[in-house]
Amino acid sequence: MAHTIELSDVQMASLARQIGTRMGFVPSGQGVTDEIAESFPVFVVDDRIGAAPGAAPKLLISAAALDTGSVHHNIARTTNPAPGSSAPASQSVVGAARSRFDPASNGYKVEAMTQAASGNDLPRWIRNAAYWVEQHASGDPFVKLLMVPSRYMHCFWLSYPDKDCVVVIDMPQKFSNLEYRKIYDSDEFFALLQREPPVSGLGS
Repeated sequence: MAHTIELSDVQMASLARQIGTRMGFVPSGQGVTDEIAESFPVFVVDDRIGAAPGAAPKLLISAAALDTGSVHHNIARTTNPAPGSSAPASQSVVGAARSRFDPASNGYKVEAMTQAASGNDLPRWIRNAAYWVEQHASGDPFVKLLMVPSRYMHCFWLSYPDKDCVVVIDMPQKFSNLEYRKIYDSDEFFALLQREPPVSGLGS
């Protein structure tokens, strides 16, 4: 079973208050409940590390990724069926937040928030990829959110004691060598990434 960062009940309650103030959480008990769902520490990496001289196979990300100090939080809304209905409760991603650890308070302070737009967007892609990783990753990797800014990519970094693996969350449509719903060893991932066309422009 994959795992990620663990926040204490006090830290989660503080984050919920901060996010609720900005976003307007729906109070529980009214058929709808908002909550912080997935939380992942955020790292960034250069797309060229696969070509780094002397890089250890399958340990490329561990050697080169930089910890941003931020944590990504998905915000989910659970809607309960009307009393007497046999329909199951439904849950949807309605937004995301980014926080940073504050040593003075031993808690996390929200730095930014975004509301999930209609249709697919990054918070929903993260949730879908997290479900897939939970079902398909072997062992017990530590899961981190990995950004490749030069390629406008978000991935999951599956960190094992003896190897690093990658699952693509989103990437430019013109990429044709990498696939979604596939677990890559890190050296294979970066080798395939080098075959993708360069990305130009400012991105989103």
